[in-house]
Amino acid sequence: MRRLINGILNLIYPERARCSLCKDELISWEIQLGICHQCLNEMNFFAGKGLKKLPELFEQHIDLVGSAVLYTGLIKELIYRLKYYGERQLIYPMVELMVRQYYIIFKEEKWDGLIPVPLHESRLHERGYNQALLLAVGLSFYLKIPCFDWVERVKETHPQNQLTLDQRRKNLEGAFRLKKGIEIKGGRWLIIDDIFTTGNTTNEIAKILKEAGAEKVGVYTLASGRMM
Repeated sequence: MRRLINGILNLIYPERARCSLCKDELISWEIQLGICHQCLNEMNFFAGKGLKKLPELFEQHIDLVGSAVLYTGLIKELIYRLKYYGERQLIYPMVELMVRQYYIIFKEEKWDGLIPVPLHESRLHERGYNQALLLAVGLSFYLKIPCFDWVERVKETHPQNQLTLDQRRKNLEGAFRLKKGIEIKGGRWLIIDDIFTTGNTTNEIAKILKEAGAEKVGVYTLASGRMM
């Protein structure tokens, strides 16, 4: 009986969808994205040009980098809430943003698979999920590109944002490897992560993929700390 009453009440007084950021009520065309147009207008979207040269890298293995938005203001808040407050529902608007920008940034590219940046098992246990894997799975669903969780982080590293460029490189040496039994012979692979800064983390993964035989390796993130 209670279920019946609740069902009737929901029909009469449906709960209104609200913006993931400002909590304002969403109008019909905003609901799928989960972000209102006012908040969208405050985000800095990239026009589609990807980076090919990354001067901070000692030896570059990444062929192309793209990000959906600039890592400022509201998007910073979204990512922080996802990573440190356990708000996994924020993955949905993040994936929507990335899907929309993907067709602009990578419209001429074809990828054989998406590869999420892994977390170390201690960090994964602490957080309960890997945000890069959640993004990759969501993108895989919409873009119809398979997602492969093939890389593992075997070394617990210090937070990259607290280190110099040289320290970042040393911090990541030997941090990643392909999981046992995985073989990559050729193919074009797109690494997925939440934030792109200097590129040291994704470059280390690209190095492993290239050494295993990958033909081309790109990187796609939700946000970037630099202009594309």
